[in-house]
Amino acid sequence: MNHTKISGKSKFDFTGDLSYNRSMVKVALSGISQCGKTSIFNEVCKILALKYRVEFVENVAIANPFDEDKKTGFASHFFSMTAQINTENVKSLTHPDILVCDRSLLDLWIEWRMDSGSRELTDSQKHKDRLLRNIYKFWIPTYQLIFHVRADVQHLEKRLAGNEAVPFTGDSLRQTEKRFLEMIVADHLPAVEVWNHCTVDESAQQAVQALVDRRLI
Repeated sequence: MNHTKISGKSKFDFTGDLSYNRSMVKVALSGISQCGKTSIFNEVCKILALKYRVEFVENVAIANPFDEDKKTGFASHFFSMTAQINTENVKSLTHPDILVCDRSLLDLWIEWRMDSGSRELTDSQKHKDRLLRNIYKFWIPTYQLIFHVRADVQHLEKRLAGNEAVPFTGDSLRQTEKRFLEMIVADHLPAVEVWNHCTVDESAQQAVQALVDRRLI
């Protein structure tokens, strides 16, 4: 793998590794749970498919084989991260113009940090944390644009109240959203906000316009 040095640190160059489809544009929709990512994702795919060859990567967490008692463990998070990468690579082999992902490595890394960050890590857990951090750092530059889908947390809290199938509180949603904002800034990610205040079609049009504005399509 080629690499260059920036400020004394090595930075991976993915051009050679993704040479099987250099012209492909890869984007992802990221954000807190229940913010409307999947609905907007489906509409974005429909709009782009009118003009381009589009492949899409659905939420890989659906195929996670670990039961609910083990969802917060290292093995579960490792599965989700590597499954996301593998699925994106497989979809890329069909040579689409655009690959649209329902979630990204950013979402999966934040999930791990939220699950592990509230407790003191043992030496073994620190090693696992470094491994997942390296996977995240390795892969996150492959996204040309990340749509950070945002929604009013207070509204979500009211909508999810009493829903045992979605055990999220307003506080946990706010903490997760804070992590998204911090990570995007700290890691200098190419992200644009898409607020889910209007119709799904209007939010999807905002996302497509962002691609046009950045000359990615």
